[in-house]
Amino acid sequence: MENRKKRDSFYDNAKFILIFLVVLGHYLEPFIHTNKVVYSIFGFIYMFHMPAFVFISGFFFKKEINPKALYKICVDFLVPYIIIQLLFITFTKLIGLEQYHYTLLTPVYIYWYLFAMFIWNAILKIVIFIFDSLKTKIEYMIGLSFVLGLIAGYLAFISWKLSLSRIIVLFPYFLLGYYFKTKRININNLIVNKIVAVAIFIIGLFLSFAFSDIFKFELLSCALPYKNMGFGLYGSIYRLILYMIQIVMMVSFFSLVPKQKTRFTIVGTKTLTIYILHGFIIKSLVALAYFIDYNVAKVIASPLLALLTVFLLSKIPINLKVNFYAQKSKQK
Repeated sequence: MENRKKRDSFYDNAKFILIFLVVLGHYLEPFIHTNKVVYSIFGFIYMFHMPAFVFISGFFFKKEINPKALYKICVDFLVPYIIIQLLFITFTKLIGLEQYHYTLLTPVYIYWYLFAMFIWNAILKIVIFIFDSLKTKIEYMIGLSFVLGLIAGYLAFISWKLSLSRIIVLFPYFLLGYYFKTKRININNLIVNKIVAVAIFIIGLFLSFAFSDIFKFELLSCALPYKNMGFGLYGSIYRLILYMIQIVMMVSFFSLVPKQKTRFTIVGTKTLTIYILHGFIIKSLVALAYFIDYNVAKVIASPLLALLTVFLLSKIPINLKVNFYAQKSKQK
């Protein structure tokens, strides 16, 4: 699937679409509790966009275990996380927002993903070493990760702290990305009929509207124990159903992504810059009271604002690339 001499347009196209959905989701988020339609659309986006992003991250994971590789994941993820977290907290305080406090143990706002990437890369290197030593198939590793994701919801201490819940619950998708790469499986070819893929998306949208009390933000964000969501003992059943829906929708999404280079492909190479900087824009709008009053015009304008944000930030001549294509030419 991947050309070793040049970037793969398919994954850049996918990343462009996904970063647009990430930004759109953050423009819609302040309105989700004031309008059921917005809430359901928001839930629909969260059914597949984060699993797909994590899958791509896992696909470009490098399994080397040596001092240089460990140093690289620290430089690529841990150091940027620390710097950006502190800058973001300082920025929000300067613009009059006091909800965030100086801490490195609990990633704030959207920046949990950088910390998660550091943990996922570090853990997978260790796990691969152990499983290779035991000559255990990677399929067992994937199955175990899903089981741990289901169990995690019952443990009260697995929550916002260290973004531990998100790290555990979303880790299976990171593993799946790595698995697809090692097995040379083309995820964009699993659903050949595009009509089927579109139909699956329509069903997903219907489920988001019809069962918004189950597929709610607390479950989709993967950040809280079941008890906090009001699910109790049945939480693992809901998460298992969500896992299955997310996998099907993720595969459907990738089957619809263009494989050839488009005018938007280049934007997919700048997703890290967009991801980091758009959080500052959203919080600036919060400080300006843009989100304080709900109205239909703001919701309708959200896709246009998100698209404008994505394109403007992609034009900033700063290279904040972390890892998705790091040293890709050496990738096996």
